Amino acid sequence: MQPRNPKTPSTKRAPGRRRRTTALCAVLTALALLPAGCWDHRPPETSAFIIMLGFDEDPEDPAMTAVTQLAIIPGAFAVGNEGSVGLDQTPFYLLSDAAPTLESAQAAVFDHLSRLPSLEHMDAIVFGQDFARAGRATEPAVAWAMRHPQIRPDTFVFVADGPAQPFLDARPVLDPLPGEAISALMKHSDRVHFVFPMRLYEFARTLLSPRIDAAVPLVGRVNPLSARGPPGFSPRAFVRATGGSEPADTQIPPLGRAIFQGKRMVGTLTTDDGSGLRWIYGGNKGILTIPHPVQEGHYIVATSINSSAKRRVRFENGRLVLGIEVQAVMDAWGEGIFEPLAIAKYAPAIERDLAGMIEKNVRKTMERLQELKADIFGFGEELYRSSPKEWDKVAEVWDAVYAGAALEIRARVTLLRTGPTRPPAIPTGPGGRRSPRPPR
Repeated sequence: MQPRNPKTPSTKRAPGRRRRTTALCAVLTALALLPAGCWDHRPPETSAFIIMLGFDEDPEDPAMTAVTQLAIIPGAFAVGNEGSVGLDQTPFYLLSDAAPTLESAQAAVFDHLSRLPSLEHMDAIVFGQDFARAGRATEPAVAWAMRHPQIRPDTFVFVADGPAQPFLDARPVLDPLPGEAISALMKHSDRVHFVFPMRLYEFARTLLSPRIDAAVPLVGRVNPLSARGPPGFSPRAFVRATGGSEPADTQIPPLGRAIFQGKRMVGTLTTDDGSGLRWIYGGNKGILTIPHPVQEGHYIVATSINSSAKRRVRFENGRLVLGIEVQAVMDAWGEGIFEPLAIAKYAPAIERDLAGMIEKNVRKTMERLQELKADIFGFGEELYRSSPKEWDKVAEVWDAVYAGAALEIRARVTLLRTGPTRPPAIPTGPGGRRSPRPPR
């Protein structure tokens, strides 16, 4: 075997050189693709930024779908410039059209708008209550939004307590845009026990599954000055009125949950019958007030540190049984009084009373859902996963079987920290000198 001539170049590349070549190819490919998006860029002055979409039934023809789009006015929030839009003017405008399909209604916007509509910054989709209860176009509306290349799948979905078009015309005093107001409600709804956000993709998933129903946040418009006060007292708005001297329904609060059965809205859950939602979903939203077990006329306040719920479903003697087991860890303290309220030594009784309150709230919510025949917690999905053969037997009549199911609800509460809200004040003796601290 003859030795290789050292002057002859080798046909094999060194590992380091091969890696450098691969990295160079990757960099060149990235540089070639980066400018591609620049060709799709549209300047703001040629775009109409749609931040909310509303779907209603046409009042004149229920077979038509009315689409309302909330577009912001460019430069409406600029300050310090002459001619800028102030708080007493409208920083947005509405575009509405009716057509047999959503696609044709969206295309009809070009008849009234000289700009290209842009939906990348959209905050929410709002269904009018009549539109949601009819159910005729709920599924097509969600499918259209999911297919739209500019609408994000995590867009919030709401149901208005009336038509969606007047709701989009609300003018909150704290947030200039209704879209920002209701999206902020969902982002900061951790302490609202009956409100849980619903995203577009989550709503679409419930529409595609026959084993779970949807519960969408219900929102409305109220007058911020409508709170009851003493006779002769007239509250005033802390900002300048937006059109007229009479206060208007400008505040946007959450009112509860719009309950769907399939693609139709069938009812609502409010603060009264929706108090069990927080315990079935779990988390740290729970807060309860119960009477003290011994000291009459005093109360104990308990807040949830963490809670979880296990949902089980089974057949017993031919009847469906829905089981819910809640585990909650809570802090408890006495109401604000000058004397410490004994809690620790009555912990077992307090835990038992708190568990009973949780069971009562969960039962009230479940009975309301059974009345509506709406399975928003997915008991059908639990049955399908645990026993597919049993599900096949009741799949066609699941709504009736679910409505007549027996409830088996158990709750267990563990107190983590107890004590009064604050220690009693230290009294002062003659001459302003402090008296000895009372024993604990």
